[in-house]
Amino acid sequence: MAEQVNLKLPYVLRQNRSSNPKMTGKYYARVYSKGLLDTRGLAEHMVEHGLVRNAGRVYSVLSKLSECIPELLSQGVGVKIDGLGQFYPSLDSRGAEDPTKYSISKHLRGIKLHILPWSEKVGNLTSKKLLSQCSLEYMGEVETVEVGGKSRVILHQPVEDEE
Repeated sequence: MAEQVNLKLPYVLRQNRSSNPKMTGKYYARVYSKGLLDTRGLAEHMVEHGLVRNAGRVYSVLSKLSECIPELLSQGVGVKIDGLGQFYPSLDSRGAEDPTKYSISKHLRGIKLHILPWSEKVGNLTSKKLLSQCSLEYMGEVETVEVGGKSRVILHQPVEDEE
């Protein structure tokens, strides 16, 4: 198991200047981006970890991705892997009336991980593009019930008409 390292995610406070009266003028925490690494940059970063030496280490390299990507994201560096997508963090923050009154413990709700899928065939794989490339199959309705003190999800499949 990978060693846990507490790296500092850089953030800035940004005043909202939207027309929404509930948000305008309040300050929100935002990730301070230090740039974006492409596949070559990620490979060079991984070499710095002493892992990548030859093609026979592909499995190790792929395994190391699960450590390197969170490490870089936690430092405010986005990662783009050609043919896969771009990974980047953002902060979910409540607004503060004044930047001097902004408190991470009070205003920060969490850190979100975003993955912007990318496909050479499709380009930026948005949800609308993905929807246009797949079909949906209705599976029924789900219901959460308590059984023996545990929550269970039950799928109620549609009954097909018999003719």
